[in-house]
Order: sequence, then structure tokens, then C-alpha cells
Amino acid sequence: MESHMSVQTHDIHQQMTRILIVQATVPLIVCFLPIGITLTMVFLRASNPGVGICVSLLLSWIPATNSTMTIIFVKSYRNVVIDFFHKCFSKNYRASVFAASVEASESKRNAASHIF
Repeated sequence: MESHMSVQTHDIHQQMTRILIVQATVPLIVCFLPIGITLTMVFLRASNPGVGICVSLLLSWIPATNSTMTIIFVKSYRNVVIDFFHKCFSKNYRASVFAASVEASESKRNAASHIF
């Protein structure tokens, strides 16, 4: 099957295979940790109020970890996120946004002064 794929298709196929494996294993890890904590507490007969809530909160992280892993492992998604942060934190970008907002506010004032 690989001989019929282009280089780009093969690269995307490898990325998707990796992310599917990660998305299948991350929930196992995230689920086994709370289950392990719960079983340890039961066998030790430890009574610690609030541990049940903390353990159940770990289970709610499965969607967030799957989404984060997808962004990390898929090259095009990762590049978009990196470019976004570069734009947000670069000095030139902030200066150009500030200059554009100043120009827009000045043009609004000029348009308002022509009306009245």
C-alpha cells in the first residue's frame, strides 16, 4: 500500500497513525491513575475527605489531553499554534496592531468631525 502513496500522503498517514495511538493510550493512563489512587485508598482503608473529588477531576482531563496531543502531533496544527504565539508575543506585531488601532480611531474622529 505504501508504494501507491505520495510522500505527502505517507507523511499525513504516519501523523494520523501516531495520533490515533496516542489518543487511544492517553485515556488509559488518565483513567488508570484515578483508579489506582482509589484502590490504594480502599486497601489502605484511608479516609481522606475530598480525595474522591480530586480523583474524579482527573477523569475530566481526557478530552483536554486528547485535543492537546492532536495539536502537538499533527504538524499543520502545531505550526498554526506556534505561528499564533509568535505573532502575539513579537514586538513588531504588537506595534503594528497598536498603530492600526490608532489610525482607525483617528479616522473615526475625522469622520465624526465632518458630520458635525
